[in-house]
Amino acid sequence: MPSPSTNRLTALAAGAAAGAFAGAAAAQTATSGAPSFSFGAGASSDYVYRGASRTEGRGQGFASAAAGFSDAYAGVWASNVALRGAGGTLSAAEVDVYGGWRPEVMGYSLDLGAQYDAFTGQPAGAALDYGEVYAKVSRSVGPVTGRLGLHYSPAYADHAGQAWYGEAGADYAFARDWTVSAGAGYQTIEHRQAALGPSEPALAIAGDYATWNAGVTRAVGDHLAVDLRYFDTDHHGYGPGFGSKLVGQIRASF
Repeated sequence: MPSPSTNRLTALAAGAAAGAFAGAAAAQTATSGAPSFSFGAGASSDYVYRGASRTEGRGQGFASAAAGFSDAYAGVWASNVALRGAGGTLSAAEVDVYGGWRPEVMGYSLDLGAQYDAFTGQPAGAALDYGEVYAKVSRSVGPVTGRLGLHYSPAYADHAGQAWYGEAGADYAFARDWTVSAGAGYQTIEHRQAALGPSEPALAIAGDYATWNAGVTRAVGDHLAVDLRYFDTDHHGYGPGFGSKLVGQIRASF
């Protein structure tokens, strides 16, 4: 979702969004009046989205491309995911398309946009594609940045109905090229499931839950970053993907 040039990993600041380590990279906006373009790629030991694994604890590779003009941006982001079906776990891909507007208002950075997540190789009966709109605000005071965000989907993945996700976080640039950060979020869905069976897609959600993360990010030069982050949720019973996990990531951006 995601810091100037973020993906759902929250980029070099890494932090603040509880949905960190996952999803679409936001374009760097152009300040000179000319269009700007950015590209990224990386790998993680797990794809964690809003506290839950989308690769069943396995590795992730991802790539992105984005464009910005003035305060507007648009882009595409892609990653591998793991989806369960009657025949076992399927290798599949997630492709996110997004766009938005990111103005500065009275010292606050706003981010208003929409995103559509599509999935290949879906098991029979699954309906995992979904769209959502979001509104985010952040402000930096010296080396500290605080963030708030709210996401809404009218028809969330796997027949979950309406869904809301609220998040809050902060990061602290405590030394040159080093940032510590933490975030927390709460996911709600309209249609809850009593339990997730063994054939449920890895993206399925049994009900509402809270999630949190904390970690450290190291920038290596102008184009590379590494991040080590702890994730957890308050509902481990929803499945192994909702348990605590320590995730490492390396990411390049240009």
